[in-house]
Amino acid sequence: MGEKKSRKPVVLSVFFILACCLTSCAKSGSSNDELGNQIVGASSDISGAVMSRSGGLGELKGWLVMMLEQGTGIARVAEVDSAGLFTLKHVTTSRVQTIDLISSDSIASSVTSYPGSQSNTVGQYFKLTRTRLPVLVYKGPIVSLQDTVGVEKQPPELPSSGGDELPDASQASFVDLAGRRAAEVMSDTFKVTFSELLEYIVVQLDIAEQTDGSSKTTLRFLTKVREGVSPLYVQVRGPVSMLTGATVETSDSSGNPTTIAFDKRLVDDGSGEDSIGGDGIYGRRVTLPTKGLPIADQVLFFQLAFDSVENPWYAEFPYLFPNITIDQLTATYKKESRTFSIDGTPFGSNEDYTWAVSIYNTSNQLLFRSSQIPASTKSWTPSEQEVTLDPTYSYEVVAELMEKVPEFPAYVIHTARGAL
Repeated sequence: MGEKKSRKPVVLSVFFILACCLTSCAKSGSSNDELGNQIVGASSDISGAVMSRSGGLGELKGWLVMMLEQGTGIARVAEVDSAGLFTLKHVTTSRVQTIDLISSDSIASSVTSYPGSQSNTVGQYFKLTRTRLPVLVYKGPIVSLQDTVGVEKQPPELPSSGGDELPDASQASFVDLAGRRAAEVMSDTFKVTFSELLEYIVVQLDIAEQTDGSSKTTLRFLTKVREGVSPLYVQVRGPVSMLTGATVETSDSSGNPTTIAFDKRLVDDGSGEDSIGGDGIYGRRVTLPTKGLPIADQVLFFQLAFDSVENPWYAEFPYLFPNITIDQLTATYKKESRTFSIDGTPFGSNEDYTWAVSIYNTSNQLLFRSSQIPASTKSWTPSEQEVTLDPTYSYEVVAELMEKVPEFPAYVIHTARGAL
């Protein structure tokens, strides 16, 4: 009989926060910047300030203000300074926008809300008519505009039946009335596939249990830049608590494997799990420190840099970690019946996952992987014609959840290798 392996539960959570910027003029410049303007449209730098409900400026120092375009999913992001001020670079002022706030620990916190024209409705979207925003007022799950000077309200107006000025979340199955409403509203506006600049973004959390009982946790970042788009570079902006101490495995000048600190850059040279070098697919697999796991409602951004290395501006694409619990997964093998079985709740109460069995030889080469098996099926017995189960071989079970982008599961859990 094979070994039985398990892992301790880990809770994931993610949340958002955005803030506004102070006035400045649109920039012209390098051919790279002109390319960015050509694709994104005429733009201006937008300034602003954010204060707490009590009127304090500077209380939200280190928070992020995100201005998100309706429809495209493209964002501009700025950090709030000690005076409560911020500047959003190269905002496409002809497009409809909304604002979200993200806390200093990268948790999705507040969404724009203003009273609608009908009772029990609110608006979130607007167009800018000047380069300075009204003062933003932070009110917990919502952020309001102190006045409407320089903004034109835009449809749609959304139902708000909770008495908290929040739009009703459409993804009711995920709603947690204890505090996730704002994050759920945000998740309705975030995308993983795009019509401009990028084709898609992928964030894949992979947890592999080791034979010594420890685990290795990696995040795979992957994005496809659209043809004709040539950013200076592509990188991720992520939670400090998650990415501090993160590393990547690479090769040194002699071709030997080595580990280096993650510099937040994604690569398109064929070395970072990005497919073939020069194909517009940028990627990196990053090993997280022990205490660096993402949490539910946490936000990170894919950034495309334009203009110049010395003074870049970024088109940003937010990703929100859903409220998923990673829990216990065990696997066993019965030699007499050639049966593999699983037990546990690897993704908490979420049973919408699949699992598969992989077989390895003594040289650690993958010999076989089964088809994906639904979570409702707890055992699988291959035929002798399907695969040889030599007693010198080993096996692992891999559970996968959520394919927002086809062929790229968002969560992957590996059991430790077991003997056949």
